[in-house]
Amino acid sequence: MGGFYSYDSIQYQRTLVARTNIRAGELFTRENVTLKRPLPGRLGLQPQAMDEIRGKRAMAHLRTNDPVTREVVAS
Repeated sequence: MGGFYSYDSIQYQRTLVARTNIRAGELFTRENVTLKRPLPGRLGLQPQAMDEIRGKRAMAHLRTNDPVTREVVAS
């Protein structure tokens, strides 16, 4: 799965975040995940990971703008 950005480069990069609230067990789709610049300390997956997570289930509830991390994507 796509990696994380280093802290030094995040001001110019985007990461995957929840576009809407995503319930645990819900599938990740292009409709509920988007790209945004991350807040410090809230790094998510790189944009290239979108194709890898699409169709997989969320293992935890995500609120709008929460970062999508490896820990919340079911294998």
